[in-house]
Amino acid sequence: MIQYFDIQIEKQMIEHARDEYPNECCGYIVDNIYIPSINIADDPINFMRFDPRHTARFKNIQCMIHSHVDYVKDKKKYHTGHASKQDMISQMKHQIPYGIVHLNHRNVAQRVFYFGDKLPIQDLKGRPFIHGLYDCYGLVRDYYRKELDITLNNYPRDFGWWNVPGNSSLLIDNFGGAGFIDKGITLDNIQKNDVFMTNIMGDSVNHCGVYTGNGLLLHHLYGRLSFEQPMMIYRNNVSKIIRYKEFV
Repeated sequence: MIQYFDIQIEKQMIEHARDEYPNECCGYIVDNIYIPSINIADDPINFMRFDPRHTARFKNIQCMIHSHVDYVKDKKKYHTGHASKQDMISQMKHQIPYGIVHLNHRNVAQRVFYFGDKLPIQDLKGRPFIHGLYDCYGLVRDYYRKELDITLNNYPRDFGWWNVPGNSSLLIDNFGGAGFIDKGITLDNIQKNDVFMTNIMGDSVNHCGVYTGNGLLLHHLYGRLSFEQPMMIYRNNVSKIIRYKEFV
C-alpha cells in the first residue's frame, strides 16, 4: 500500500483522535503538518462536521482528517473501519482527500486510511478491503483510471446496502450512469476491460470485477486482499457482463 503521509504525522493524528475519544476528531494536514481542529457536529460521538471557518484559513490543505470509533450496543460490537456514505459525499463536495483514523471501542488505534481521486492510485492487487473506498467497485474505478485513463462516476454507499431486504442493487441501478452498456455479453464473447457482476451471499447483485484478459478476473472480495483468479470459476454464477461505451 502507498504510504501517503509521514508516519510521524499519522502518530499525531492518532494521538489527537484518542484525546477526543469517544467523540470523532477533526483536523487537517497542511504543508506536511498535522493541525488539530474541532468537530462542530451536534452529535460528535456519531458524526463529524468540519468548521468551515477553520477550513477557509488554509490555502494548501493536503488532507482533511477525522476519526471513527467502534462501539458496543446490546452486547454486539459494531465495526466502523470504513467510510460512511456521508463521508464519501462530504469528500466529493470538498474535492480534497480525506483520511480516517479508526479506533476500536477500547480507544486503541486500528489503522489509518485515505481516499479521494486526487491521491495516487493504490496498487490494484494486494490492497486490503475497506468498504466504499477499497472494495469491488472501488477497484473497478481505480483500474479504469490507472489502465485506461477513464474516471467512472463514484456512488456514495452505506455499509451493508446489499443485505437490506427489498433493496435494489446499486451496481445494477448505476452501471448505465457510469458509462456501461448491457449488450448481452457472455463468457464466450467477453473482452478485456469488461465488467463482471454477480451475487455473493446477498439479497441482490452485490459484487463486480474487471476481466483483464487471458481468462483472468481482477476483483476484491470482502475481508480479502484484491487479486486475480480464473474467470471460469464464476461460469455458473454470472449475473451480468457489461462493456464500457467506448469499447462497444
